Amino acid sequence: MTELLSVTPDTAAEPPVVAEPNAEKWHGEDYGELVKAKSWKSADDVLNGYSQLEKLQGMPEFSKYMSDIPKSIDGYKYEFKGEGDSPISDELKNGFFQLASDKKWPNEFVNDVIDFQLDAIKAGDELYATQQTERKTENIETMKQKWQADYEPTVTKIDAMAQKLGVKEYFEKLGIDKEPEVVNMLLTIANSDTEDTLETNDDSPPAPTTLHDKLNEIMASDAYKQRFHKDHKETMQRFMDLNMEIANAGQQQAPQ
Repeated sequence: MTELLSVTPDTAAEPPVVAEPNAEKWHGEDYGELVKAKSWKSADDVLNGYSQLEKLQGMPEFSKYMSDIPKSIDGYKYEFKGEGDSPISDELKNGFFQLASDKKWPNEFVNDVIDFQLDAIKAGDELYATQQTERKTENIETMKQKWQADYEPTVTKIDAMAQKLGVKEYFEKLGIDKEPEVVNMLLTIANSDTEDTLETNDDSPPAPTTLHDKLNEIMASDAYKQRFHKDHKETMQRFMDLNMEIANAGQQQAPQ
């Protein structure tokens, strides 16, 4: 008779594992990697870190800083803190305001940007003035060596012509009154026979408007007088071109 197999009950079986419910997340899915990298355990960790950031020396309170964003370009204001009238034109200032409005910049930030630009221009002007003074001294020494005893009367003639053309003070302000090119130009004009013959040739009568008339017209314009005028650069280039045309009538040269 075949024996029945002995079956031993499995008394060591483990109880089924019941999964614990997931803990509630305090941040969105998009911030998982950042939270992990920063080892933040809760929202308190984030807020504590931000509070410490605001306490850093020199950093304005972020919420107050950002609350100063005007709703439109009309809300932006700028107050010049230097002496005298503001050197920045309304056109250029409004350009800053338009950019700030497009970028949603706070008004205080825009003021800082404008002030920085003006300070940079001032520093550049001061450096340029120093360099021009040094170069002017070198040019004077060169002319003295070249002209010797004729230096004083020649310079007097040049200054008189610059005064006649109405450019003496302007050239001195720019620091170019002793530049060889400018000296040559004024000296050749002073040595010219007459103003009326500067625009004539053998085949045509004198033009109704001379080069000097054109110079006077330029010097009377706002574009010539106002440094920040939108056409100032082009006007000054035309002014110099006209003077060089006049200088072509002469021959004598200053030191190179």
